[in-house]
Amino acid sequence: MKVWSKSGEDVSKTIEEFTSGKDVALDKGLLQYDIAAGMAHAKMLHKIGVVSEAELAELLAALEKAKSMELDPSLEDVHANVEAFVTKETPAGKKLHTARSRNDLVATDMLMYSKDSLVETSKAMEELAGALQSLPPLPMPGFTHMQKAMPTTLEHWGCSHAESLVNDCEYISATIKVIDKCPLGACAGFGSVFPVDREMLAEELGFSGVHWNTLSAVASRGKNTFLALNALAAVGLDLSKLAQDLLLLYLLGMVSFKDAVCTGSSVMPHKKNCDALELVKAKAGVVLGLQAAALGVCVGLPSGYNRDEQETKKLLMQAFGEIIPAIKAATEVVGALEPDAEKMLAECGGEVLATDKAALEALKGTPWRDAYKSGGGSISVGDSIGLKKVLGFPGNPSKPLKKKETKS
Repeated sequence: MKVWSKSGEDVSKTIEEFTSGKDVALDKGLLQYDIAAGMAHAKMLHKIGVVSEAELAELLAALEKAKSMELDPSLEDVHANVEAFVTKETPAGKKLHTARSRNDLVATDMLMYSKDSLVETSKAMEELAGALQSLPPLPMPGFTHMQKAMPTTLEHWGCSHAESLVNDCEYISATIKVIDKCPLGACAGFGSVFPVDREMLAEELGFSGVHWNTLSAVASRGKNTFLALNALAAVGLDLSKLAQDLLLLYLLGMVSFKDAVCTGSSVMPHKKNCDALELVKAKAGVVLGLQAAALGVCVGLPSGYNRDEQETKKLLMQAFGEIIPAIKAATEVVGALEPDAEKMLAECGGEVLATDKAALEALKGTPWRDAYKSGGGSISVGDSIGLKKVLGFPGNPSKPLKKKETKS
């Protein structure tokens, strides 16, 4: 029987499958958060006099035991499963849902999941940024419009991507700061006649504060999911650019990769494919699609809880499941990078030095437009890069790129 059933009549199998058929499978990833929310709520209920000291001990013991439970799909979701498990363990379990709703509970679970997953994403990004910053200062041509442009170094190129990734980490930190407000205690969205201590719940669960408006606490679920997806979409954009750059350098023969990160062909013996980079690009596209899907679900919803928002759960969980492995794969590929120093240097001659030649003439007093047209004097690749370093060429930063601390 469902927790909301009053007549005892079962809902049709078609409707049950449609409304909650896949929810329990997803909710396995929320079990730890639902139990943590249950423990905090039980402590709060004890503080306001709803449960006794002995009942609290029984509830906490039952919730601790629930960490190893298997979810029953017939009970719709993780919240009903945990409540049913605890109620079997102790009569006090019937009090656990006092002054709360699945509306504020799922919003709380999803926020805790989002914060932890965003922190995990940020840590993975820091490792990738560190690998990119460690690339050697080998001369290579830079590119604009898919054509060779001016001399740069592999170090300079790597640090450009590292800085973008660190900016993404700062975006993640900002997102966490925005969503870090505890919804638990808002009940169905309209508060409770019980003297719920919402600040206590927020502190117990590691939130920075509470949603001061209980309706906002419940209604913000879809928006918070979308904000997290925005951060992941930004990550995806930068990952896709990195992957495409590496594939182009591989195509031009300037870099290769250790066999450990490459695959081959079943019919062409000579093929050495860095499939991981192609999939990184694809995963980025998938995450952008999930972001758009979440926005589509949330647009035009009225205030309060609406079942539509259930669809955003799987979108967000899939996005984290796509992006975090993609970051880790990209980190391993960068670590397996094998630059061809001779090929990279050879590609830096000729027209690649044209701009620096003109610039040297301009530094000697020739008007820029005259130097630009004349083709300038002569300069070597080493002199070009050396002069840029002296004048502030941003290669590997003197201080490691860092982001502001994030907290889970």
